[in-house]
Amino acid sequence: MATFPTPTVADGNILTASHLNILSGNLDYLNGRGNSPLVPFLTYYWTATGDAFFIVRYRTGFPHLHYSYTNWSDTAGGMTFFMNKMPVAIPTTQVYNDGSPDEATTAGSVNLTTTALNPLENLAYYIIKVTYTKSGSSHARMNYLELRDVAA
Repeated sequence: MATFPTPTVADGNILTASHLNILSGNLDYLNGRGNSPLVPFLTYYWTATGDAFFIVRYRTGFPHLHYSYTNWSDTAGGMTFFMNKMPVAIPTTQVYNDGSPDEATTAGSVNLTTTALNPLENLAYYIIKVTYTKSGSSHARMNYLELRDVAA
């Protein structure tokens, strides 16, 4: 849903229910856009060992890095997440390492208050480096990666 044009009313006019519904709908839409999670990409696909970089913005609360990725292969590769506050070009603070998971879709969250990044700075931008380590004929897809206030 998009916003609707705001009705123009003159001083002394009585607001109708339709006027108030349009104003309420616009506020609901904008509130939903402002409070929605930041998803910096749709998917990212690896066929070889390599890094992918993503930028997220932190908003106040209890920070959790939420993720979902899928491994395919006879021998699964591994994912490691690094994160630092910008303007650091290449993040070095490791916040998660999955070891070598089975062939499956993995989803979860990392409580960042237990890392060296604590406390995160409100409204600051953070760069996340995801390193995929290929094993055998493995390949992987990052389904989503976002910073939220709520644990999974």
